[in-house]
Amino acid sequence: MRVTLRRAAWRIYRLGAFVWNSGGDTVFAQEWAAVEENLGPVDHIIAGHCGIPFVREISNGRWINTGVIGMPPNNGENTTRYAVFEEGMITIYE
Repeated sequence: MRVTLRRAAWRIYRLGAFVWNSGGDTVFAQEWAAVEENLGPVDHIIAGHCGIPFVREISNGRWINTGVIGMPPNNGENTTRYAVFEEGMITIYE
């Protein structure tokens, strides 16, 4: 999957909200609306607070959660999951 990131457009909107891939469409729509209310229109949202990486396509665009190095995936395994952005590509390591 290819994502183009423009550094000048990066902004931190809010810290502390947990948005899980299992969240319903309403959760993603509400969070996306809150981001755009504060920042204006966006094509992608890059988040990381829940610790489990995922990429979810929604009607507004792509929600990308990068995961957290050092945080186990809450499944009893002694592993970690994370995403790496490199040259416009996203790779999720599990």
